[in-house]
Formats: sequence, structure tokens, C-alpha cells
Amino acid sequence: MAYVLVAFYATASAARIAGLQPRILIQGLLPPALASATMTAALYPLEHLAIHADQRGTAVGLSLLVTEVILGAAIYLAVVYLLDPALVMGFLHNIKGAWKGRASAEVGAKASPLPPTSE
Repeated sequence: MAYVLVAFYATASAARIAGLQPRILIQGLLPPALASATMTAALYPLEHLAIHADQRGTAVGLSLLVTEVILGAAIYLAVVYLLDPALVMGFLHNIKGAWKGRASAEVGAKASPLPPTSE
């Protein structure tokens, strides 16, 4: 309970320092926080009551862990999308832009005879 009180105090203080209304900051933090709590509520019992990836062989344990990561990401993104679709769409847009930027940088590096410059 003390952590919750400290979190509210820190949020209010951060909002005041940044010149924002606490309500605006909380609105921005609420969808990811609820999505994290939902993901944890779903994955914790799954891992600790059913799967036990750490007690399996290396290959099986790693494949179960990867499956849990994918499931966790799907749960997280689904909950955030339900609460704030624009947040997920912005995230996907940024990922797409970063991927395109990386691909064009790789193409440019292959085409250029000059070594890359540091900026």
C-alpha cells in the first residue's frame, strides 16, 4: 500500500515540476500501467502454477519462455489498445519507421564506398 501512495505523490510532484496537471499525466500513464498489471495477473500464475519453464530442459525451457514473452506482449498490446488505440497505433508506426530507417541505412552503407561518419 505504501508503494501506491508513493507513486501518487511522485506522479503529482512530477506533474507539478513539468508544469502539467496531474490528471493529464495520470491519463498518459494509466493505460500502460493497467496493461502491465493485467499481463502480470495472467502470466504469473501461468508460469508458477502450470508451465515452470525454469524446471525444463534448456531447449524446451527457452521455447516456453519465448512463448510466454510473445503471449505477454500480445496481452499488453491488446489491453493498451482497448484503453487507448492511438497509443498502440503510434507505437506500431514508430516501429515501422525505425525498421524502414534501418533498412535504408543498411542499403546506404552497402552503396557508399566511404566509411560511415559519426554525428
